Amino acid sequence: MKQIGLIRSIFLLPMLPCAVAQTGPTLVDLSYGLPYQLKVAPGQLVTFNLTGLDLNLSGPVRANQTPLPTVLAGISITLNQSTAGGPVSLRVPLLSVRQANRCADTVVATADCYVTMISGQIPFEMTVLSDGLPSSDVVISENGTNSQHFSVGASLDNIHIVTGTDSLGNNCGGACVTHADGSLVTRTSPGTPGEVIVIYAYGLGKTNPAVPTGQPTPAPAPVAANPVYVQFDFTPNAGPKYPFQLIASTPPAATLPEFAGLTPGEVGLYQVNVRLPETFPAVPSCAGSPSGLPTINSNLTIDITDGNGSIDAAPICVQPQQ
Repeated sequence: MKQIGLIRSIFLLPMLPCAVAQTGPTLVDLSYGLPYQLKVAPGQLVTFNLTGLDLNLSGPVRANQTPLPTVLAGISITLNQSTAGGPVSLRVPLLSVRQANRCADTVVATADCYVTMISGQIPFEMTVLSDGLPSSDVVISENGTNSQHFSVGASLDNIHIVTGTDSLGNNCGGACVTHADGSLVTRTSPGTPGEVIVIYAYGLGKTNPAVPTGQPTPAPAPVAANPVYVQFDFTPNAGPKYPFQLIASTPPAATLPEFAGLTPGEVGLYQVNVRLPETFPAVPSCAGSPSGLPTINSNLTIDITDGNGSIDAAPICVQPQQ
């Protein structure tokens, strides 16, 4: 068995010492996880970042079929749980395996120079009793050789707003939020009062009805089994805010979205359909900022939470009230 160590945060990657050889892969982190809190939810798309694997890929290896394969480029991942009924092991369907050379010498690079990024879907079938329970871990296998067991926390949901380029091919730049016609909400195409916008996300957990892991979502779209709340914050350039005001009589109160569930035809992609307020408070425009003032990248931040601590936010631009 290969010897392994655990580094908690991907933000340490630029400081990884390239001159020190390693005897096996090291789990760096799960994408968009806090350094001290590696959580996974049923159905969540995550990227496992490791160093020390013997792979030397000439380019990304991507799954070209559904159901997604559980072995890709010789790599497989197993999620283990200790349940009341005994130990359970679930294979993780994989979307892609990629590598990046982190060493200064890019011509003569050894295995410990490469960070391997393995993207997959946490099985919907995983058991979640309460936050962090039951005890769970993952094992990465390279051509049949297993890593150590890395602890992960089981979570009902682990909300993450999709940013950058989403699985639909949208180059979002910031949060992937669209109008009803599928066009992106941007500073030049802002949201308007009363319209329904679509926020794309990962990690909203199990759905009703259930969808098999690694399979495209069927239509009609399954809804999220766990409650989802949204809250509007018209502060320019705001970040996520918690706790929510879950009492309707206390503004700004959280509200329910029009829909929260999986996106038909996609694997592990959720959408939250949100109706914007019929009237907006006075907000500055994203179209331009007065000279000398900070750039306004967003004038509405939509917080999304389960009400139990999992939270993320979608900053967008809306048309100021005329």
